[in-house]
Amino acid sequence: MQHQIEAAYTIWMVRNDEESKELYKRLKMSQMNIGKCLTDVDSEYIKNAENETKALWSVINRKTKDRSDDNTSSVPDCEMFNNFFVDAAQKTRQKVIAPNNQTGVDPTEKSEHSKTIKYEKSSMYLLETCRKR
Repeated sequence: MQHQIEAAYTIWMVRNDEESKELYKRLKMSQMNIGKCLTDVDSEYIKNAENETKALWSVINRKTKDRSDDNTSSVPDCEMFNNFFVDAAQKTRQKVIAPNNQTGVDPTEKSEHSKTIKYEKSSMYLLETCRKR
């Protein structure tokens, strides 16, 4: 339903008319009503359960299971950690380099070089520590 709401919002912003605005508001209100109904059903289930704690945890597990992917972990592995910084560097480089392959950046001073080298050494230390795990 979230995609439909986002689409309705986009249509409203493009058309800028009352009909699109009303559609967006109705979808948003429906989403809120559905959420409230689901919360009421869960509350009633917990309240009427013989073991409220067990019922509460079953609701929590059901809701969190829907959002999680079996292949994801909350703790990034070394490969994910490394790829994040490699990808960030590549994306930044693509933004900085002009079409004629010139950087368009002023030359750096020696003090900037030493700061960069210190930063790279600390990053390498983190990566090496992560690899040893």
